[in-house]
Amino acid sequence: MNISVIITTYNRANLVKRAIKSVISQTYKPNEIIVIEDASDTDIEQWISSHYPDIKYYKNGRNLGLAGSRNKGIELASSGWIGFLDDDDEWLPIRLEEQVKCFNRLDNIKENNLACLQVGTMRINPDEEVENIYLPQNDGNLTKSIQSVGAVTPSSSFLFKKSALVDVDG
Repeated sequence: MNISVIITTYNRANLVKRAIKSVISQTYKPNEIIVIEDASDTDIEQWISSHYPDIKYYKNGRNLGLAGSRNKGIELASSGWIGFLDDDDEWLPIRLEEQVKCFNRLDNIKENNLACLQVGTMRINPDEEVENIYLPQNDGNLTKSIQSVGAVTPSSSFLFKKSALVDVDG
């Protein structure tokens, strides 16, 4: 499974460094990591080039917001699957590995009809105490599920099939 990870950031260099390190630490390595800086002014480009030269870096010429930055990342991504990571989030080291295991258990029909996979999330406060655990509640037809249950899981917990994102214009 080829995965591109898109990390978006705006004026939060210290946080995005932590997010990047959480992707670097994955037990299942993504094919590429793309950092999209949304027209902010930080040292992150220099930090990336000196610490992780294989990471693709792109800086928006003007502020596009989160959706615009993610869409730019989708455009730049070369893999068939995309994981989004916000600069203030981080992934546990086995996150991608567990999603790939789940995907590999699917039969061909389900695999071909799949648009995304999601995992649960934990919200941890500054004292490092777990505040909430969100488990995936949406399944099957995602449109119908969101209409019924709502979209309760943060976007940083999904893997999206790139073609599905392209089909809906990002």
